[in-house]
Amino acid sequence: MKNLKLRVTSSRKEGFTLIELLLVIGIIGVIMGIVVVSVAPRRHFISARDSERLHASKQLQKAIYDHLIYTWEMSSAIQKGEENAKPICKESVSDAECAANGGVPLSSLPPTYITRIPVDVVMPADDGGTGYMVYQESGRPRVYSANMGKLEGDAPGGTITIAAEENCIAEAAYPIAVGVMPYSSPILVGTKLYVTNGLTSNVSAIDTSTDTKLIDIGVGSGPYSSPTLVGTKLYVANRFSNNVSVIDTLTDTEITKIDVGSDPYSSPTLVGTKLYVANGTGDDVSVIDTTTDTEIARIDVGDDPYASPILVGTKLYVANALSNDISVIDTTTDTNIGEIGVGNFPFTSPTPVGTKLYVVNRLSNNVSVIDTTTDTEIERISVGSDPYSSPTLVGTKLYVANRFSSNVSVIDTLTDTACD
Repeated sequence: MKNLKLRVTSSRKEGFTLIELLLVIGIIGVIMGIVVVSVAPRRHFISARDSERLHASKQLQKAIYDHLIYTWEMSSAIQKGEENAKPICKESVSDAECAANGGVPLSSLPPTYITRIPVDVVMPADDGGTGYMVYQESGRPRVYSANMGKLEGDAPGGTITIAAEENCIAEAAYPIAVGVMPYSSPILVGTKLYVTNGLTSNVSAIDTSTDTKLIDIGVGSGPYSSPTLVGTKLYVANRFSNNVSVIDTLTDTEITKIDVGSDPYSSPTLVGTKLYVANGTGDDVSVIDTTTDTEIARIDVGDDPYASPILVGTKLYVANALSNDISVIDTTTDTNIGEIGVGNFPFTSPTPVGTKLYVVNRLSNNVSVIDTTTDTEIERISVGSDPYSSPTLVGTKLYVANRFSSNVSVIDTLTDTACD
């Protein structure tokens, strides 16, 4: 009998499992989505924006209607008929400006009836409109977007041009005439500006609401620096008459003159109720009690202190141009507690940065760094030629203007090095 060979075949058929099928379908879906968006991206972005606009229109319409139900009032600016629809103004536009430029102000709605007035993304920042229009139909408000089908960069609809406010006064005579040689920055007191005039030895008071000069107030000889305000009084250093004029800003009159040292060139520095006046050729600092308007002390310092003293804590730092040092004054005792050597010709006021002072040395073309906790010079940083004025701090960097090399040095105050 022949041997019978039996072939056993599996009943399992070759194919994909359910998980494999789902995975393939998911991948195809992602690919199709990418292809569709890449083929017509603008249409899909527009569709998304238009959905936002429809939602915002409904929210605005509901807010106006809720306000109407509660108050029984609808803004008279909302006209009947779609042909008379007006643009809705941004919240930043005043009601008067909005109405004057043909818009509808809805500033009374937020936050009670709506969190904020929506603004379409296509609207320019300097435009007063939101991009939404409003009218009324059968006594009910109707709101729609004037920018359906648009994206950023397209010409916006529903715009409101707000004219720039005119700051100049038609009746004023510009520029405003004052005394001769107004040398320093004006000081604002209320609505009045006070300008010191070096050659005519007076202070001009200007009413900034009308841009007109009110009066010239006579002071001492050579007021070259800005006044210092203490309460309602201005203190003006008079360089050539060696005194400080006190002006009552309520009456715009000089009420007294206080004798000080020789050549008070810079603005007085206020510490509590005391003023400290550096006397350039007198080589000292006068201390004025502003409660009695009298000089109560005179403190010897280095040679030619022409800049205003700088306060750090309870200590004043006075730059002495000719003796190439910084005098340190203890304001609790009004005594000179020492000098700190720096570079050549420190003519301007030091610049405080934390516990450090930066002193510009004009003739040695560098900046001294002083640690005010120890009152010692800890670094000298080379800069350009003739750094003439006090540095300006921006963040952790100091900017030093160099007059003769026509450039600006930048100092990193974290490392006390000049940026290359």
